[in-house]
Amino acid sequence: MAMRKTAFIAFFLIAATYLFLFTYRLQDAPPPWYDEIAHLNTAQHVAREGRIWCDFYSNKFREGLLFNSMPLQWILLGACVKIFGLSLFAARLLYVALGAVMLWCLYLLALKMFDRITAFASVILLASSRIFFLNCRQLIPQVPAAAFALMSLLAFYKAREGGAKLFFAASGLLAGLATLSHPTGLGVFLIAAILFLYHRVSIKSYLIYLTFFFITISPYLLYVILNLPEYLAQMKIIANDMYSGQSFLLNILDEIPVRYFKLPPFRVGPGRYIESLAWLGKNLDLRVYAASVASAAVFLLSFFYLTFKKNKSAQEKEL
Repeated sequence: MAMRKTAFIAFFLIAATYLFLFTYRLQDAPPPWYDEIAHLNTAQHVAREGRIWCDFYSNKFREGLLFNSMPLQWILLGACVKIFGLSLFAARLLYVALGAVMLWCLYLLALKMFDRITAFASVILLASSRIFFLNCRQLIPQVPAAAFALMSLLAFYKAREGGAKLFFAASGLLAGLATLSHPTGLGVFLIAAILFLYHRVSIKSYLIYLTFFFITISPYLLYVILNLPEYLAQMKIIANDMYSGQSFLLNILDEIPVRYFKLPPFRVGPGRYIESLAWLGKNLDLRVYAASVASAAVFLLSFFYLTFKKNKSAQEKEL
């Protein structure tokens, strides 16, 4: 009883801290950037006209057809605009809620796989991540993709523990929603395939999962097939804009310093990284990042220690 009370108090404190930190000055920080404004413009078209379109691309793409991102994020934001009006605060609040869903699903997954202490450590580790904090305060499609992916994994483990076969169907459906949010959501589909093999789940259950996954993504696949020439044309334009003759890896190396470390956008190749490092040395408060690295190291070491202790205890019980 005492353990339950302690867990409830800890959960309440974590939830209250999360809500305060993640909603404080939500509309002002970080400042709105181009992609967010484009997503809101698209959501406005979805809410008012029922079509996926963004005015910013009228000089590039054929009007009424937009394939530069997966559609589910715009549909969710369109529903938000329909209910609350065109509000950056309301839209970002939706993503804060999705971040809370991620933390809750992570807690339940860790609780099923390890114990309550490890579950709390996992939640604190993720919630204290700078990238997680910033992304959940912005309109970024990876946030709903990750939320649906974790819900899909949770439904899988629920079904494996003896739940109804319906949970396998729910797992496939949620994996489809993750994929419709962002292409990286497809990763949970691949993870599920490994889990089905690792846990030796029946072929019938896997077919249920696959059926609902493909049912979920089939409307979008059909939409792409019916508009294949425009889809290919837009993909070519997007590829040219993103890569500008550089490799994908070099663009990743360009993007990370600019977005997460606020370096100036030196978009002319790796030769300018010397200049970037010089700027970093002059402008970065190393004490802040040293404290961040130290706190992350403490959480990581705690997590691995608890995991090792849990596995060791399980092995001793078996002996």
